[in-house]
Amino acid sequence: MWYYSKLFSVNREEIFNDPNFWISSGLLLWSCFGIFRCLPMYYLYNNDQEFSNFIKSNFDVVNIILYLSIFISLSKYEYSFKRGTTSNH
Repeated sequence: MWYYSKLFSVNREEIFNDPNFWISSGLLLWSCFGIFRCLPMYYLYNNDQEFSNFIKSNFDVVNIILYLSIFISLSKYEYSFKRGTTSNH
């Protein structure tokens, strides 16, 4: 619910400066791929090997996106710290 309300808020500049948004976005993307990577792994390997290979090869890219979103989040925390404000209002 927090993510939905934050995503559709009027102030778009504030959302990009919020470290929690970057962490949430990265984890949401990673968990969507993680569900298809971990849960039906053997089923997809036996029945749809092409889709299984697609998920396996793109999971590395999703991991990199997650790490980048964590890096952006940490830089936003540093930016908030230098300004003397925090993202938790």
